Amino acid sequence: YQVAYPIQGGGDAWGKNRVTSVMMTVQEANRHTIEAQNKDADWLARHAIAGVLTPTSWTYNDKIGPNGNKGLGDITIMPLANGDSTEYPVIGQQPQTANHYTAQAADIDDANNPFPSIYSTLTNYPGNRNGTVVAYIAENLQEDVEALTAFHEVEDPDVRAGANRDALTGSVPVGLGDQLLGKVGKVWIVLWKRLPDGYIFAHVRGQRVLKMREYPASELQGLFTELHSPDGARMENRVIRYAGFGVSNRVAGLCHYVGNAAYQTPTDYTAPLLQ
Repeated sequence: YQVAYPIQGGGDAWGKNRVTSVMMTVQEANRHTIEAQNKDADWLARHAIAGVLTPTSWTYNDKIGPNGNKGLGDITIMPLANGDSTEYPVIGQQPQTANHYTAQAADIDDANNPFPSIYSTLTNYPGNRNGTVVAYIAENLQEDVEALTAFHEVEDPDVRAGANRDALTGSVPVGLGDQLLGKVGKVWIVLWKRLPDGYIFAHVRGQRVLKMREYPASELQGLFTELHSPDGARMENRVIRYAGFGVSNRVAGLCHYVGNAAYQTPTDYTAPLLQ
């Protein structure tokens, strides 16, 4: 199957003139720089999250090629497997369609534990069968997940476990998340406060679910600065980013929504984001 990746732009700026430029303190310059970097980190995270939580494809008009000529034209940015006609190889079965946008109306508890199903779905494909499954959860789901009988919290290095209590001694990197909470069955649980309420994003480590695209010219890659002066007296410092995210492996990730029987796209994370 074909996948594609967009390129979108974001940035921040602050102004000065010849007087305020000379009078600017190191503290003020540092404040402007840190603010721009924080905004860029937020921009990247929101666009990455929208890249996986949006269950529908969308069209991006690719205008710029590697040598400055016209690009690919209209290309389709694909989501995770969403029940369309694409078939995927399954262990021990014929290739079949798949839907990796699932949901449940009930709160998470021992009778409504989504993680065994998430694990079996993701490891049902040849490329994922031996992978480690990590689930990032929204903050409002943390209490319910930690209350599961199958939940084992990460061992606190400051606390020694008693003889009658199982202790989780392994670990995985948290990646974009905030805190490694523990493990439910075979699924590692990571708290990711940026996720909207009710959402879980699970993936198989080692498989590239999402890829980021940038322009081929090095001058346009990463977070770069630009100085603009319309008249020689006023000056504008710009901090700019051009990048875009698209799903690469449509069966290496899964999104699950808690709070409705059918999956719902979060309003503020529907790709393409306009800012």
